[in-house]
Amino acid sequence: MIGALQLFGAALSLLALATMFVLVGRRLRLGRAERRRSALETQLRPVALELVDGEEPELGRLSAEEARALAAILGRYARKLRGEPRDRIAQFFEERGAVQRELEQLRSRRSAKRATAAFALGDMGAETSVAPLIAALDDRVRDVRSAAARSLGMLEAEAAVPRLVRSLAGGEVPRAIAGGALLAMGAKAAPGLRLLLDAPEAPVRANAIELLGFTGDASDADALDAALHETETIAASQWREYAEVRAAAARALGRIGTRRAAAGLRDALNDPAPFVRTAAAHALGRIGDRDAFDALVRQASEDAYDPAQAAAQALAAIDPLRAMQLGGGEGASAHLAEAAALAELEPA
Repeated sequence: MIGALQLFGAALSLLALATMFVLVGRRLRLGRAERRRSALETQLRPVALELVDGEEPELGRLSAEEARALAAILGRYARKLRGEPRDRIAQFFEERGAVQRELEQLRSRRSAKRATAAFALGDMGAETSVAPLIAALDDRVRDVRSAAARSLGMLEAEAAVPRLVRSLAGGEVPRAIAGGALLAMGAKAAPGLRLLLDAPEAPVRANAIELLGFTGDASDADALDAALHETETIAASQWREYAEVRAAAARALGRIGTRRAAAGLRDALNDPAPFVRTAAAHALGRIGDRDAFDALVRQASEDAYDPAQAAAQALAAIDPLRAMQLGGGEGASAHLAEAAALAELEPA
């Protein structure tokens, strides 16, 4: 028995030693790869600057590693570039076959190669990669889908908006990546988002509405107000999903900031979902709707914690002097007192 335990202990020790060697070897390989990448970027940075300036650098055919290093540099520049400089970058990679090479890698059996290719295509900036990248949002591997979403945002691919929103709503791509890609498109994403306001799936509508608050304008107020008042009969199991649509509409209206939405937001202070009431109160504070003051006082005095706190913040933003008077009085609720304290911090 003791001998068996000793053998087992020795086997565990050997396994731990082997694991340590594997980890050390992996770290060394990663270190060498990082040093190689850094050296290539240093070597190719002058070439990147010439391209951005509209010059034609003398270069032969780039290796895949060199093309990706140059794409990484130009990708960082491309985030701040528009128009002809971006077009020159894309043309450079197209003419040297780098885009086609990455498109072929996008069909590789190895997911790591597909993800690397999807990422590089965004930095290369070629419009010809948009359709394959949209298709890559259906890849079975999450890392590939994430890289494709990021690159579609880099390319400001309006055609990808519906698929990106569905990926966001379905959790197929991390929220930060899919949302970031759509926000990177700015106003270009708005037309595609508007088309999704009538989508049959409530989560898709909620995400489209939320993003429209960042990319839309005052002309969207009526559609968002309609979403805020959505009252169709739904199954109990879908109650929260539809409430999320209303909450997203309230937040979007607050960001757009149009006073046309104020009446609908005041109605939403009576919504059965606490988080919708919370969103409506925040939005009214953003808009600065004085007609909502009394309703917000009631909410701060009587509602659940989150809606009451949101109402307190809105009161301080809308009318700091009245908020201090109400919150400083004897018998004021805790949240009205909070409103008074916040009002003291408001700039005169």
